[in-house]
Amino acid sequence: MRPQPDEIAALYQGETAPRSPLLAALLTLAHPALGFLYVGKPRQAAAAALTLLALPAALLALCALTDLLPLLPAAALALGYALLTLACLLGVVSDARRAPRHYLLQPYNHPLAYALLGVALTLLPALTTSYLLTEVLYDVVTLDDDAMYPTALQGDTLLIDRRAWRRDEPPRGALVAVQTADRRGHPGPALVGRVIARGGDVVATSGPQLRVNQEPLPWQIFEGDADTPRPTTAPRYIEVNDGSRYLIAGNATPPPYPGEGATLTVTPQHLLVLGDNRANADAPLRRLGAIAQDRLLGQPRYVLWSTSTTPSDDGGASSAAPRVRWERIGLQLR
Repeated sequence: MRPQPDEIAALYQGETAPRSPLLAALLTLAHPALGFLYVGKPRQAAAAALTLLALPAALLALCALTDLLPLLPAAALALGYALLTLACLLGVVSDARRAPRHYLLQPYNHPLAYALLGVALTLLPALTTSYLLTEVLYDVVTLDDDAMYPTALQGDTLLIDRRAWRRDEPPRGALVAVQTADRRGHPGPALVGRVIARGGDVVATSGPQLRVNQEPLPWQIFEGDADTPRPTTAPRYIEVNDGSRYLIAGNATPPPYPGEGATLTVTPQHLLVLGDNRANADAPLRRLGAIAQDRLLGQPRYVLWSTSTTPSDDGGASSAAPRVRWERIGLQLR
């Protein structure tokens, strides 16, 4: 004999009330798997959970295996997540409206189960993805001076690829991010520069050109685009170092190490790193000299964000608030 509705309600202490479309929608927005569990569809809940877990896994795989700007696959996957959640939302709300009035609760239809599953399916994947992206694959460095002009501008936030240079020594002409340290060994600010010479190289710092191992680094005047922001009136040059071509500003020869006409022999396992703005006499990298390779953070790859600073880039009057330089976001660094 089948129990009557009143007997079922008494047995489940009122928990057989109809499924609420509003609560179904809220649970689905928290995570589609929770919405499917709420309407009694564990298989669909498992499928939704696995599909959504595959999205951050795909993002990590793309970032680890390619040099793409992470913003692009992240935006695509976020759009996919939103569309999948919307499709699940429509289905779950429809199922909630059609559910029997006296729905028999399952063991997973419990607030504690929803809370635990919500943490496991949303918070843990988000924290894991964030840790891998920010601590294993990437870092960011914001430039607070114009030491890297014209390659990068003051106010640029650069995406640093941590995977670079873990096994191989960066070649001459490569961009690097380095972790500085004070005299007590405490971590200092991260700086961005370009490798001029490697361990064992002899650098001459007098004369019209830099010389590495007695070979002058070829350079030529670069006229460039008149509309390009220029924080300095110093001329720009195209410098060639071991086959790598890049722009520099100011005199092709930086201040000498350690004195006029002297030469510097780079210690093994060290790198001579300079900013591209040779006209910036106060650049911190100039005062550091050769840098140990174990201080390398990685390779700057893209401009992740960029804001103008005060005074303005063109030397004009100070602006009241920083301006976002949208045209620079996503630029690949070379």
